[in-house]
Amino acid sequence: MGAVGSYTRFIPNSADNDEFNQNVRRAHDGLGPVKPQLTAEQIKAAYEEALAADETRSVNIQNSREFVSLHPEFIDNPANGEQFNKTLNAMFGANLAYTVDQFERAYQVCCANNSLELDKAEIAKQEQAAAKEHAKAARARRAAETRVFSESELETMSLEDLRTVENQAIQKRMQQLGEEGGYY
Repeated sequence: MGAVGSYTRFIPNSADNDEFNQNVRRAHDGLGPVKPQLTAEQIKAAYEEALAADETRSVNIQNSREFVSLHPEFIDNPANGEQFNKTLNAMFGANLAYTVDQFERAYQVCCANNSLELDKAEIAKQEQAAAKEHAKAARARRAAETRVFSESELETMSLEDLRTVENQAIQKRMQQLGEEGGYY
């Protein structure tokens, strides 16, 4: 049987894996460092690459926040983020600074593929608001088409507005004649 010390012989020493200690041992043995030292140019290139990556990340975070604020129906969760990033990478390339327009185009693709989880209640609200806006525009258009101007209003109109009103009246008369079966 071994002594008590034999049990602790195999306890790992963190200094054995420390880069500094490994380099000191290698230098003592006449060998080079574990990791070769970078040249000044390599350090500068690595620094500039890290700066560019940080800038890209910053721009993407800012543009993604703007996109999310424009689309309240988009649920910002990890699954949607992963799917959205896959689509952005596939459409525009990886590790790039994406514009809000590129986010919009990727969103359209994801919606067409039905690959995102969206807030159904928010979509219903948006559709209802769009329908109300469409109805309001149709009512305004119909009111403009059927409006009868007084003589004084016609006299104060610009020539261009007067032409527009007259063309609408002619078109309306032609439509009525067509529906009645012609000029007779």
